[in-house]
Amino acid sequence: MVDSVLDNLSNRTQRRADLRLEIGVDTAPDKVNELLDGIRKILTQPDIQNFNLFLTEITSNALIITGDYYTEPKNIARYNQVKQGVNLAILRLMEDIGVDASGKTTSISVVNPPAA
Repeated sequence: MVDSVLDNLSNRTQRRADLRLEIGVDTAPDKVNELLDGIRKILTQPDIQNFNLFLTEITSNALIITGDYYTEPKNIARYNQVKQGVNLAILRLMEDIGVDASGKTTSISVVNPPAA
């Protein structure tokens, strides 16, 4: 006996995948647009039926891009392959255009400490 809603995956017409990307708050607006345009191109592929993507928040620590996309209700392995492909393509794009994820750390070393 089931006492909650039962989700019959075989009746679904689409599977939803979510995106949440936090980039450095110091990213220039032109770079943000370039990143958004690049992600939209990545999401325009035969395996993806529809998508939404927007810069949704500006916080003191990050610029937040959120979105979702929809695939056919294929088996979970194929769905995860699509998600992985999208994520890796976004990482490559970020590297290519020079956009860093928020929270990236920088190490500072003191080379010549002052004499005591």
